[in-house]
Amino acid sequence: MGNVESNTNYTEKHKAQQVPDQTPDQVPEPGPSLLDLRDPRVRLCLEESGLDTRVLDEYLETTQTEWSNSSYYLGGQTRLRAESRISMSRLTETHDTIARREIEYGEPFNGFERLSVERSAAFFEQMIQILKLVKGDEFRTPEESSEDAIDRFLAWYYRPGGDEYKRIEARTKPTYDKLCKRTEE
Repeated sequence: MGNVESNTNYTEKHKAQQVPDQTPDQVPEPGPSLLDLRDPRVRLCLEESGLDTRVLDEYLETTQTEWSNSSYYLGGQTRLRAESRISMSRLTETHDTIARREIEYGEPFNGFERLSVERSAAFFEQMIQILKLVKGDEFRTPEESSEDAIDRFLAWYYRPGGDEYKRIEARTKPTYDKLCKRTEE
């Protein structure tokens, strides 16, 4: 009987500590959604910048599993849907939750738990890097459609004088030596 009672208490305590389900943008927040970041044009920019984008695939794959109820867990803690926006404040809340739970629960109990925590931490770090590149909350305003936000981001990313513009220009611009060879031939 003691085991049943302690299991019930654990379950109730665990339910009370769970992050509530975030519904898809009841009050629109700024920032991109997972679907925005998975757009092939945005993803190309992320990959050209040398960022690891596997987290986007993993999170989207999680939303398609039966157990996930069409959600994924940002940093292993904050439950979001693919269309929910990832604001900088949401990243901060998730970071605080991770730190609080680390204090509450201490070190991982076994190797499997340690691997899970490390994987979640690595994915969370990847999302932070991605949001830094796309300028987080500036990526998409609360009123903006996904397509408008992506178009605006691409215009900013490839803007004349910007880092990516200079990198493309350097890749495609013929050098002085190549130009001289052409005129000699």
